[in-house]
Amino acid sequence: MKTKRLYKKKYFLFALLLLPVIILYSLNSAAADSDIVITGSVLDPPSLVIPQNSIVRWTNYDSKMNTLVSGIPGIPDGKYTAAIPPGLAFEHRFIELGDYYYFLSGNISLNGKISVVANDNLGSNSLAT
Repeated sequence: MKTKRLYKKKYFLFALLLLPVIILYSLNSAAADSDIVITGSVLDPPSLVIPQNSIVRWTNYDSKMNTLVSGIPGIPDGKYTAAIPPGLAFEHRFIELGDYYYFLSGNISLNGKISVVANDNLGSNSLAT
């Protein structure tokens, strides 16, 4: 009887330890509405037109860390800054309408713009500009 209780206790502790990993995985695996790929000296696509309340994911396929900064190149606006290691991604939800600029701090020539429009202002061909 004691062995059976110990067995249950081990599995309960294992499940308890695994729970945060499952939760984090679920949060990180939520589908982004739009993706931007960082590779070498390219942002693909550099600019997007997205509906309000959309998530944009920047994925770093470069071999080095890249730091994504909101704002005009060289002039951060403080909305977000993310150091993105190789093979990982950063996501940001755009809630308010407007134009949002961003750049990579190590190479300000790599920059782009996210235009957030009302859902009813999206045409069928407006994902990338």
